Amino acid sequence: MDEVVLQKIDQELGAEDIAALRFLCRDHVPLRKLESVKDGLDLFQILEEETMLGDNGLFLKELLDTIGRNDLAQELEKSCSQAPQRTNQTKVFKISPYRKMLHELSENVTEDDLKKVKFLLDMPRAQKQRCKTFLELLMQMEKLGLLAADNLKELMRVCSKCSKQFSKILEDYIAGQDVPLEVGLQNSNNANEVYDMSHRPRGYCLIINNYDFEEARKNKVILNNRRGTERDEDSLSEIFNKLHFKVEVRRDQTQAAILELVKDTGLLNHREMDAFVCCVLSHGDLGAVYGTDGQLVSIRSITRPFTSSQCPSLAMKPKLFFIQACQGKKQQQAVSIQSDGMEDHCEADEGCILPDAIPDTIPDESDLLLSMATVGDCKSFRSISRGSIFIQELCRQLWKGCDRNEDILTILTRVNRAVSKGDYEHGKQMPEPRYTLTKKLILPFS
Repeated sequence: MDEVVLQKIDQELGAEDIAALRFLCRDHVPLRKLESVKDGLDLFQILEEETMLGDNGLFLKELLDTIGRNDLAQELEKSCSQAPQRTNQTKVFKISPYRKMLHELSENVTEDDLKKVKFLLDMPRAQKQRCKTFLELLMQMEKLGLLAADNLKELMRVCSKCSKQFSKILEDYIAGQDVPLEVGLQNSNNANEVYDMSHRPRGYCLIINNYDFEEARKNKVILNNRRGTERDEDSLSEIFNKLHFKVEVRRDQTQAAILELVKDTGLLNHREMDAFVCCVLSHGDLGAVYGTDGQLVSIRSITRPFTSSQCPSLAMKPKLFFIQACQGKKQQQAVSIQSDGMEDHCEADEGCILPDAIPDTIPDESDLLLSMATVGDCKSFRSISRGSIFIQELCRQLWKGCDRNEDILTILTRVNRAVSKGDYEHGKQMPEPRYTLTKKLILPFS
């Protein structure tokens, strides 16, 4: 596509135009990429990377037409018709009717209308105040699960009390899509059914990464060093930093150090936080993980300092624990399915079963999620060059799912499916999430 024409279009686009274009691209471009867009050239570069620009420029032309810049759309069409077609764009990209309808709504919203909508909208006050435009408010509703193509209930409720014109736009859209007026009943979410994630930082993320088990071996507990665990640490730090958590990494912790660390972290003031995350990377046995001195730490002793009675500032807030460790020495048998093709050696994060390795359970406490790398009694696997199977898949699915504003249980289900399909050293692995969450947990990037 003619770069001169794209530069000319960029010069003609104002800030409101750019905001509208970013909103209209939301169904096709990851949110983290759109957040970096400051001008037209930034957007055109992303469209090029996503193979959405093409020589014919049809998607960009539709974008310009939708925001009312027909003059620029015509100039683009003229340029494309004169240029030789070098590539065949096999996939056709279109703006969804749903997003066009929302854009049309935004075009009719005045400042007074925006104030009314904010007042009527059932959303945490802090999140509403951060939204300066109607498009930003719509994006925030989508992040919270309050708005989607099949969930217009909350938007309809607000618009019906705010403006007959807005209601008419919504009703015309629903009629044109041939869907019931009470659209989205099954998937509708009240703000009270979704955990608030409006604070920055959202919370603390504690990563305990045990690699060196020389002290355990001196204590006659034969545990190998955990090669590849640094990959897990890097991946977890990156994703939880992106999700606005304050990440703290502690390496090579003994049993006593782990117990003191979680106790001290539980004593911190979490009142201005929305959640807490703890990731433990170590060897383990049923219901416990190993300190680097070969002493077991029960999983319950790790979660207990964060219960409501022990940590009141985290009451009614989600507490997430991700445990990468074996839960026994059994190997789940592989069945006759295709392997995911591990290219290098895998090790098990197992330990020697000790007589006092008594299983312990998570506390009977609400708002807690414990995601184990494997089911009880079984091994979990770690690639010595790429990190553990569970943690690496967890981070991949968090990047994808959080970008789409999916809830954490949907994301963990995908982790289960992906990990269970693999064949690791002729064995299988199945992660096991357990939870007492009382609301939907959505961790948006923005």
